[in-house]
Amino acid sequence: MRKLWLGVLGTLVACAPHLEPIEPISTDRPDQTESTQLVPAGMVQVEGGATMLSTRGARTTSYGEMLVRAGVHDAIELRAEPFTYTSVRGSGAPEAGGVEDLALGVKVPLFRRDSASRVVPNISVIGATSVPTGARDFRADGAQPEAVLAADWSLAERLSFGSNLTMRRGHSDGARYWERGASTTFGFALGERTGMYAEWFAVRDTRDPAAVHVLNSGVTYKLSSDFQLDARIGRGNRDSGTFGGIGFARRW
Repeated sequence: MRKLWLGVLGTLVACAPHLEPIEPISTDRPDQTESTQLVPAGMVQVEGGATMLSTRGARTTSYGEMLVRAGVHDAIELRAEPFTYTSVRGSGAPEAGGVEDLALGVKVPLFRRDSASRVVPNISVIGATSVPTGARDFRADGAQPEAVLAADWSLAERLSFGSNLTMRRGHSDGARYWERGASTTFGFALGERTGMYAEWFAVRDTRDPAAVHVLNSGVTYKLSSDFQLDARIGRGNRDSGTFGGIGFARRW
């Protein structure tokens, strides 16, 4: 009987799928730059947080900032931004608050570098669109599709560099416009659990010839390979103000 059970166990082990080690959690927050990494197939990742923005005479606070990412294939990640609640106070106008528009998207890899290469980047693309479902004060006049080209390089054992190019078709006050964005970020691993980043990003749309430039930095801390906390602070030019925020990411 013992030999029979050993034989059955050996057969089950031989027939079991090979399980490759899963890399520690990789997130699309807290910086503006989206990563090239996808959530592993069969797993779901939830990211969220809160941000406070101070501009001249006004304070804007956002809660939730939810991003749900689901790996449905090695080369497909489905994405949804189901909930962000924003409130605006000051600036001489009545206080406004409400849920922002839902957004849906997908991320796919275009190129994966050899693990030994430090010159060739990983490249992914994100396609997404907002859906006008939010509260009256925060709802766009129509769907706002966007495309993001993301690339990243491993510069050294503890140093990485990432960059995004973004194009979005906005819809406001009954008119359409184009919004273009670019970002660069350096990531530094301070230890097995702790990291930090320094980032620049800029946004410009066809309604205004002057671009908004923002510098920001933040830290991340991994409580486990599937759970990360973050904090960030930054400042922009013109009237874009100063902001700070905290957040989390959890993978199952």
